[in-house]
Amino acid sequence: MKTILYVFGMGWEEKKALVDRLLEDLGRADLKQHYHLVAPPSETRLVASAQYRLPFSQDDPALDRLVNALEQAGIQYRPERRYTRKELLQAELLYLSVTGVVGERKNDPYDRSQMCPRCWLPRVQVADLVIDKRQMGKKDIAATYTYEVVITERLASLFHEAGLTGYELRPVHHYTSRPEREPVLYQLIPTHILPPMAVPPTRVSPCSRCGRPLLKLFAEIFYKRTDLKRAGFQDFNLTQEGWRLIITQRVYRLLREHKVRKFRVEVVRILEEEQKALGSNL
Repeated sequence: MKTILYVFGMGWEEKKALVDRLLEDLGRADLKQHYHLVAPPSETRLVASAQYRLPFSQDDPALDRLVNALEQAGIQYRPERRYTRKELLQAELLYLSVTGVVGERKNDPYDRSQMCPRCWLPRVQVADLVIDKRQMGKKDIAATYTYEVVITERLASLFHEAGLTGYELRPVHHYTSRPEREPVLYQLIPTHILPPMAVPPTRVSPCSRCGRPLLKLFAEIFYKRTDLKRAGFQDFNLTQEGWRLIITQRVYRLLREHKVRKFRVEVVRILEEEQKALGSNL
């Protein structure tokens, strides 16, 4: 695995000078060459659009230190983790991110009596999901803006035939009277909850309202092998630290085999007993 760290933002000349100093302080002045002017100033764009595209090898300690410094300075960043095919096919657990979109839900299916208004946890669903089904198009899997996962009848059948575990299906309804040729869709609801993540190296921060530990944006996920053995895991799982869908290799290979698109995966790293958490990798 390698990580490409994109660093960007407005008022860029001042921020560029700060990032340059941070790289020098980290002993990585060599990375300053990865600065790119995306778009120069124009009549409609008064400020140039620019960014760093910084490559880091796996477990490079400079990455964590740079991220911490960027957060303290209020500079925007986004990591892109790139895995080899072998790494993805050998991973026991993977974080599944659904990139297909079906827009906003048309109802509120949750019991809000115990739900934090900030982090929306716990999410106790008491009604079926209502959406504009036309937004599904030809996608097999998609998500609402609030990350309810919707799948087709085809994909639901594949999951059932494969004997996958750790989920239930609820019917999804169209928000108006039944349209002609309404597709049959289901909401995929993971039912198995994983144990707490290994902190560190997983980067978490408390919800500002309820104090619940939440996975930091873009953070890499780590679990201890001993915790997973004790609590177990199924093919579909939910994290305790916010709404994150964790799948097994069986699910990933099924999606690949049947050419399902509109999703991304990242490797969930499992710490063996002899491993020590040496940092908080992004």
